[in-house]
Amino acid sequence: MHELGHRAAQIGDTVVVVSRAEENQADCLAGRQTRFASDADRLDLGDAFNGALLFFSLGDTRGGWFDQEAASEPDAHGTPRQRAQSFAYGYLRGVDTCYRLGESPTGSVLF
Repeated sequence: MHELGHRAAQIGDTVVVVSRAEENQADCLAGRQTRFASDADRLDLGDAFNGALLFFSLGDTRGGWFDQEAASEPDAHGTPRQRAQSFAYGYLRGVDTCYRLGESPTGSVLF
């Protein structure tokens, strides 16, 4: 779902400036897709929760310190918290929130 989020951003011409914001946007769009599947009774809430845990487990912890990589690093995907929070925003808030995340010049997920 994360990779489909990237594709949706390309098709919708909402690709962003910094890597971390782009990745958080894709995580958020994955959360939105998960909500859609859940609402259609194709995915239960436990599986959706496991998706958020997966994104948390995939967060960047370079050298054991969060936020150590620059937001513009080509492989910056965000900290565990940022990734899980982005997914949750998509699940709970919707696609407009995802596009706002993508506009962040620092890759922040705070509003």
